[in-house]
Order: sequence, then structure tokens, then C-alpha cells
Amino acid sequence: MSQNNPYVFCISGFDANDKDVTYAEAGPSVLVAGATGDSAPEPSGTLNSDGSNTGIYQDENATKKPAPAMATTGRAGVSYVSNSSFRDGGIDEPAGFNMAFNGTSAATPSVTGVVALIRSANPALTWRDVRWILAKTARKIQVDANITNKATGQPSTGIYGKPIWSTTGNATFGKYSHYFGYGAADANASVALAKSSSYSLLPAMQECTISCN
Repeated sequence: MSQNNPYVFCISGFDANDKDVTYAEAGPSVLVAGATGDSAPEPSGTLNSDGSNTGIYQDENATKKPAPAMATTGRAGVSYVSNSSFRDGGIDEPAGFNMAFNGTSAATPSVTGVVALIRSANPALTWRDVRWILAKTARKIQVDANITNKATGQPSTGIYGKPIWSTTGNATFGKYSHYFGYGAADANASVALAKSSSYSLLPAMQECTISCN
């Protein structure tokens, strides 16, 4: 599958409050998460240290609004959402701008921008270096919390309702999350590492074949 291809960067998403987004797909192939928006509102209650929520999630007609989404340009004079006051957390949407651009359609380009900055800072970097730098510098977000069903505020079944981060990690990249990969892509930290004189280029990827009787 393409997500298992080492040349593919699998990207998840996080919102303006450094929290998970409702549509992101979890899995062991996620590398990092990119900045995006989410149409689901934040909980009206309090997120407890064990990941539970004492409040409820409100619908789009309630006063509680979602975190602001990504803003982007579009065709002049065109309004892109019918209820932008809900979708973008209460920010008015000027004609020709989309104030509710979200989904992995926003998360992936945001990480692509970080990759462009990394390569601009050090053009000698290979794709392996870029992957390594993204993972090494990613911010750990929503630590010590569980994923909950945003419709009910309660832990969901299956993979949901489980801790977001692994209980153990490794010395190089730290803990891993099926929701955020190694964390939120950090442009400042990534560029700083790419420009660092102490950074050494990684060797080329090696392949090996193992046969079993």
C-alpha cells in the first residue's frame, strides 16, 4: 500500500488548539501532523487529566464554536461557506477568501511548506534527511489525553478512547502517536536543525532480501 512506501510522507492533522481533528485517519504509518481546521466544535466542558471530559460537545447552533480553521485565497468576489461564523470560529469571511479551509487538504500542504523551508535552508538534504528532521523536531501535542467522540464527548469504541501517545518511545524521536505520528510539524525547529553545522547527512537507503525455508 502507498502509505507503507518509504517515499510517501503520511500526514495527519491538528487544529488551532493543538488537538486532534475529527476526520484524521489513525495508523502506524503517520509521520507527522500538519496545521489544519476542523468543523466540529471544541468541548464545552473540561478535559480531565485521564482524558475524560466532564462537559459535552455542542452542535453548530450552540454558542461554542470550533477552533479557527486555515485561511486561504480564492476567486475574487466568491464566498466559500454558507455559515462561516460557525466554521471558522466566529471570524467574518471576506469575499475571495476561504476562512474554513480544513481537512488533510490543508494539513498536507502545510507540511509541504515546512519541507520547502527545510530544503531551502539546506539544499544538500535528501528525502531521508527531510523525514528524519520532521520527525526529530516535531512537537508533542495533546499529551496525556485520550481521543473522544466529538458528538458525545465520551470515549469511542475500538482505537478511540485509547491514549494518544505510546507509553514508551525511542531515544531519537521520543514517543509515537497513531494520530500525530511523531508530533506537529515545527517549521522553526526544522529549519534550525537543517541549517545546523552539527547535522550530518544520512546515508542512502539500503535494501536487503531475506529468504526463509
